[in-house]
Amino acid sequence: MKVNKIFKKINLIWKLLIGIIAGVFIGGLLPTFATQILVTFSEMFSSFLKFVIPFMIIGLIIIGISDLGKGAAKLLAITAGFAYTSTVVGGFLAFFVSTNIFKTFITKETISYINLEPDDITPFFKMSINPMLEVTQSLIFAFSFGLCISILKQKNSNSGSAIYNVFKDFSDCIKLMLSRIIVPFLPLYICATFAKMTHSGQVFGIFNIFWKVILIVLFFQLSYVLLLFLLASLVSKKKFFFLIKNQILGYTTALGTQSSAATISANIECASKNKVSKSVREFVIPLCANINLPGSIITVTSSVVAVMMINSMKIDFLMFYEFLFTLSIVMVAAPAVPGGAVMSALPFLSMVGISSDSNIASLVIAIYIAQDSLGTAANVSADNAIAILVDTIHKIFNKDKIT
Repeated sequence: MKVNKIFKKINLIWKLLIGIIAGVFIGGLLPTFATQILVTFSEMFSSFLKFVIPFMIIGLIIIGISDLGKGAAKLLAITAGFAYTSTVVGGFLAFFVSTNIFKTFITKETISYINLEPDDITPFFKMSINPMLEVTQSLIFAFSFGLCISILKQKNSNSGSAIYNVFKDFSDCIKLMLSRIIVPFLPLYICATFAKMTHSGQVFGIFNIFWKVILIVLFFQLSYVLLLFLLASLVSKKKFFFLIKNQILGYTTALGTQSSAATISANIECASKNKVSKSVREFVIPLCANINLPGSIITVTSSVVAVMMINSMKIDFLMFYEFLFTLSIVMVAAPAVPGGAVMSALPFLSMVGISSDSNIASLVIAIYIAQDSLGTAANVSADNAIAILVDTIHKIFNKDKIT
């Protein structure tokens, strides 16, 4: 009982690390049947994920879009515009950086070393769970209803409030499923993946690539955040280093919590130190915590590119641009749990040729979660850069001093 309580308190990154180490141990030292047990669980978990994914899309996106109807229309439009642009640009820059830099160390030689013929480890049994809806159907349904509910709420319609509450409860159920079932079992899912890779002799070559990817992503995230603050500094005519110094509290808080939502209060304090108007900071920071995800999209994009290169998959910009534009929308209101952004992105990996229930997808999850806190810290820092930009523009439009 005490062990269970201690394990619950462990950060998800450390749980993931324990899962990876356990997978390497099981796949390398224990008999094959031990790996088969994990592979059996992995097959069942993948099938469950495939079943839940359409409901994740409906539950998260409808509420995310319908909540955008709150607040002043002009302020909302400006903030949403900055947030979406920040996320999209981050994703595209991450694609170009990763495709050009990763190829310097993910070479034909390293790929040939990793892609050894895997041992045929099959599960003891399979349990197929067919999804009730397809991803495309769920996406169209979510966008359509989200927009309609947003319009109804703005008109203060009773029917709008009623249907909103239904989907809000549904969204809470999905978040509960994520926080109580999917995320807690992710380390075991990753453990199964690494046990299988270790058994087939692939794992150490992948480790040699992963640490380089993480360092490059960290450097790029910091560079992108600094670029946003430089833009905010130029527009607002506030000192660049003054703004960066004030953001340290928000950045470090996000590293510890791994949640943009949990960092809102600390981030509002940072905005206050940056002399952002009270009315603006109390509107923009909570909103951006859900809709501004440049750090997350940089991590997801880089992780996907790295895993595709490792598996010798074709990487096509025409395929990726649709994925990035879509991802910038669907990650809206990603659940306030560690790893939420990558779980929201999981259904759309098929747009670049990755099945959401494959071992390749589990590698994307693993490399993402390993740097989830870094992505969250970049997200919340970008929120404050946007708050400064919105505040400056809002003051120009209103001319009067805002308190």
